[in-house]
This record gives sequence, C-alpha cells and structure tokens, in this order.
Amino acid sequence: MKTRYAFFLVLLFVMAVLSGAIFVGFQEYKSTLYEESREDTTQTAVHVGSELASEFSGRRQTVRLTATTPAVARHGSDAQRAVLQRLVEETGFSGASVIASNGTMTNIVSDLTPEERADLIGSDFGDRTYFQRAMAGETYLSDPVTAESGNDIVTVSTPIRHNGTVVGTLNGAYHVPEAWFADSVTASLGPDDGVSIYAQSGRVVYSEPPQSGANTVVRNATIGDTGWTVSIQSSQRPVQSTIRSVTYLQAGSILAVVFVIVGFGWWVYRRNLHQVEHLLDGLTRLENREYGTEIDVRGGEEWQQIEAGFNEMSRSLARFEHERREREQSLREFKRAVEHAGYAVFITDAEGTIEYVNPAFEEITGYSAADAVGVTPDILNSGEMSDDYFARQWETLLAGEEWDEEIVNERRNGTQYVARQTITPLTAEDGAVEKFVAIQTDITALKDRERHLQTLSRVLRHNLRNKIGVIVGSAELLAGDDRSGVDEAAIGDRIVDAGQQLTDLAEKERRIVTLLTAQPRRKRIDLAAAVESVATRVRQEYPDSRITVTCPGDVTVVGIDELQRGLYELVENSVVHADESATVAVTVERREGSVAVTVEDDGPGIPENERPILTGDADIEPLSHGSGLGLWLVYHIVRLSDGVVTYADGTPTGSVITVELPRADSGSERAGNSQNR
Repeated sequence: MKTRYAFFLVLLFVMAVLSGAIFVGFQEYKSTLYEESREDTTQTAVHVGSELASEFSGRRQTVRLTATTPAVARHGSDAQRAVLQRLVEETGFSGASVIASNGTMTNIVSDLTPEERADLIGSDFGDRTYFQRAMAGETYLSDPVTAESGNDIVTVSTPIRHNGTVVGTLNGAYHVPEAWFADSVTASLGPDDGVSIYAQSGRVVYSEPPQSGANTVVRNATIGDTGWTVSIQSSQRPVQSTIRSVTYLQAGSILAVVFVIVGFGWWVYRRNLHQVEHLLDGLTRLENREYGTEIDVRGGEEWQQIEAGFNEMSRSLARFEHERREREQSLREFKRAVEHAGYAVFITDAEGTIEYVNPAFEEITGYSAADAVGVTPDILNSGEMSDDYFARQWETLLAGEEWDEEIVNERRNGTQYVARQTITPLTAEDGAVEKFVAIQTDITALKDRERHLQTLSRVLRHNLRNKIGVIVGSAELLAGDDRSGVDEAAIGDRIVDAGQQLTDLAEKERRIVTLLTAQPRRKRIDLAAAVESVATRVRQEYPDSRITVTCPGDVTVVGIDELQRGLYELVENSVVHADESATVAVTVERREGSVAVTVEDDGPGIPENERPILTGDADIEPLSHGSGLGLWLVYHIVRLSDGVVTYADGTPTGSVITVELPRADSGSERAGNSQNR
C-alpha cells in the first residue's frame, strides 16, 4: 500500500473515531437525560406515596388511640358520643361512629341531620367489610365508597376492647379527596406532572393530569401497606427541548472535527508526505535485507540530513550483516548444546575464573549468573574433597586431558550435593590451554536412594533371619517326638506373632521402597481431617487407649499422600509401647509459615538408640526392630513432605514428638517434580 493511501486511510480512521466518539458521547448524554427524567418521575412517585402513607398512618393511629378511651366502650352513652365529637372536631375526620360487637350502630357524629342519625342508630352494619376486619383485630383502611351525598368516603375502623374482649368497633370516616389530600399529592409535583391515585380495588380516588398529555412517563408506587397505588405521569416536553439543542450541538461538533482533520491532512501531505514515501520505500528494502540500498530525497535541509544518515546506515548494515551471519552459526550450535541441557555447564578462562554458566547451573547450585561470573568454582567448595583431589584435577587438566570424577559441592543455601563432573580443557593451536568447559550432573538423589535402599536391605535381611528363626524353632518344637511339657498354644501364638511382625516389616519396607523410588508429588492436605482420621482409627484398634486431639480447625499443609500414614505410625507407636492403657495427646499448632503437629504420650518413650532414626540424624541399623523401621518410615515421609521431626522427653515420662510441616498458604508448595534435597 502506498504511503499516501495509508496516510489518507489513517486520516479517515481518525476522523471516524473522533466523529464516532462525539456521536456516542452525545447519544449517551441523551440517554442519560431520558434516564434522569424517568428516575425523577420514579422518585416523585415514591415521595408522594410516602407522604400519603404517613398521612394514612397518622389517621389510623388517631383512631387506635381514641379507641383506648374507656368511654368508647359504653354503647349509646353520652360519654361515648362526647368522645366521637372530640374525634371529629380535633381531627380531619368528617364523621365518627361506634358499632357494637353484634353489628348494631350505637352512636354516630357527622354532618347528617338528627333524623338521619336516628335512622342509622340501631341499624345492622354487621355485613360491612370494615366492621368485620376491625372485629378480627385489625385497624383497617377501607376502599372509598360513594355516599348519598355523592362524596367518596373512606373509613378507618379499629377494634374497641374492654377487659381484653372486643366489644365493638370505632369507625372514623372522611371524604376523599379533601384539601389535605390534594395538598399532600401535589406538593412535590411540577407543572408538567400529573397524578392519579387508585384504591386497592382499582377505583380512582384522585386524578390530576399533566398540562401536556403527550409523551409522558408513568411511574407507580404503593402507598405504605394500604394496598393503594399512586401513579405519576411526567411530561417529556422539557427533556425533548434539551435533546434538540444537544442534537444541534452534536452535528456541529462532528462537522468541526471533519473540517479540522481534512485541513490538517492536506497540509501534512503537501509538506512532507512525498519525502516520507521515498524514505519508507528505502526502509522497506532494508526490511527485506537489501542492505546497501541508497535513497535520493529532494527537500529542505532536514530531509538532506535524513538522506545522508539513511545511506550511511544502510552501508553499515551491509557490513554488519556479513559479520553477523558468520557468528550466528556458531552461537546457534552453542545454544542448542548448552542452554537446554539438563546438567550444569560452566566455562572458565585459563586461570579458572568463571565466564559463563547455563540455566541448569543456576538451578542446581542456587547461584545466579551474576553471582558466578567473575569468580572461581571455589564458591562451590564444600570442604569434603581433599587437597590431593584438586591437585590431581589441575595436573590432569593442565596436561590437556579430560577430568571425569564424582565431587561433593555446596549450594548457595549451604546444602551439599553430589555431582558427576567432567571438565574438558580447550587448547589453542600451540597446545596452550585457553579455557575449561565443565559439565556437572546432580546425582545426589540417586546416591541417597542407593544408600537408603542398601540400608533397608540390610535391616530387612537381618529381621527376616531373626523372625524366620523364631518360626522355624517354634515349628521344630511342635513337630518333635517328645512334646511333653510343650505349651503348644504359646508356641502357636509365638509363630503367629512372628509372622505378623514379618508382615508388618514387609509392608513398611514396601512403603519405604515406594517413597525412595517413586519420588511422590507434594500436594495440599487437610491436616485437621487427617489427624482426626488417625485418632479415630487408633481408638478403634486399641479401645483402651485415650486419644485426644486439639486442632484450631481448618488447617491445610503441603505434603505427600503418605503423610497420614506417618502420623498413624507415631500415634500407634505411643499406644503399643505403653505399659498400661496409653494416654496420647495430639496437638496441631499454627506457626509462621508452618504447622506443628505434636504427639505427646505418657509411656516409656522411644529408646535412645532409635531417636536419631526418627530425626534423620542416623540411618536405621540392622539390629533395629520393627518400631525402628516404622520411625524410619516416618522420617522419610516428613522429609519428602519438606518437613522436620524433633524429639523431646516427656514430663515426667513419655515422649514429645513434633512434626513441623509447611503451610499451604505460606508459599511452600512446590512443583511435583522438584528434587527433595
């Protein structure tokens, strides 16, 4: 696409974006005006409904308070009539009456003639809804009814109680709409607003239409708990006038933007676009690797400077490209061989100063490239290798020969690792050593597994010989010709016990082998549920034991699947070795970044020779019995869960074993394929 076309397209795009933004902005403003008008109408309806609800509530409260006057319960008395008279004179009620519980009106005060009132007193009003609702204990606001005078009358009825019994109803009546009613309705209305009020039955109680009935917004609100509805009709004429003004402003703004952008685009095109097209053409050729390309730009002094700078840059790129191609091949081969290697690679100069390390070196040693480059490999010296080892190494390397041996190094965090190290000297044409390339493969885990498996094999063979010896010896006693004095039941129990111990040993051996060879993944574990499950299982297997668990609730740690098995081994070991019924307390405690599980018992404690097995200070010995193997299993489970085990003597007896594990929310959870160091 030519530069001018791209430029014009950009101008059109900018014009469209700005015009669209102006259009959308004004449209949003129009929508906001309409929405505000609707919201104002809704607020007006709610306000009017609230005002009327307050008025109705006040009138119902007035009737309820009057009904508590003792004289109201005296049907047909002058005192009762006096109370009704005060209610009419002191409130906005047009009339008031009392109907006895049998439905007969006993007294009335209103603007009726004496003859009309006399006709009403003694009449049966038991079928009136307001009487029935009041007799049911409700202060009831009735729907308006049309009286003989043609007025709409609303009645507020409430029960009259005497000694806790409803003995009739007090009924206050008033005309709607009256002055107070209209004033309450229209106080919040503007000249373009109308209002209608509907009773619960749907009958229109009051209606005042807006001055302009066209394009109105209608919003309704309920009047308290009366069931009546107020409907506000708001004319949109003022909003529409504002919208028209906004529309004119919108059109003018868009036209102004169009004229400004078109004028600016024409000026830029006439001033610079022609020169830019030449420059862009040259840049395109450079992008296509046509180095050495030169351009001819006609224009002012600035454009002449750009032309000279571009041409010089193009010639320089041509030179650099040739050199780059030669270096690229060697760098590509080096990266393939080193950057993606799974073993540590570092290169030193002839004096042994490190010049390069690969990513695997950083991961294995913990030293970043910035830490390692510029120093010697002495930063990895663990102190485990003798001076003779390094003397032989230098003698071999300076002779131009390759060195291939195992070495014990130290990481930056102070931990040691075993590596298979191969160092190759790089020599010049005259045979002088220029650099050394060292390759290290971390075999720590392999060496640890080999050592643990060899130890486990010795322990298992020793225990197998001992238990099989017990079984064979016991079987010979049972098979002998003279079995007098032989307790066959005791011997049988001895055989069964030895067989069970062999089974337990085999199971623990299998679990330890699986842990050492499979390198299980760590995951999030609900420690509270695991501890409770262990306690429940031990209680079921050893009913005489007393196991208590103290746990703060939801506690999640990072560990391997076998973690629950390790906790079971600790609790069961405390129960099994107790002289009598065991008391074991399991306590879970949150710590900073970790969770501690403490198993405390009142038994004889762990034998002193087996405590280092639990804490990892010593490997298990062939003479260790089954509990020692179980403690070794616990150690490996906790180690692979990235935790630690500590032991302390109980007070006054017993043992206190604490397992500290990383909390799941402390950032301790690691990837499943990480090395356990």
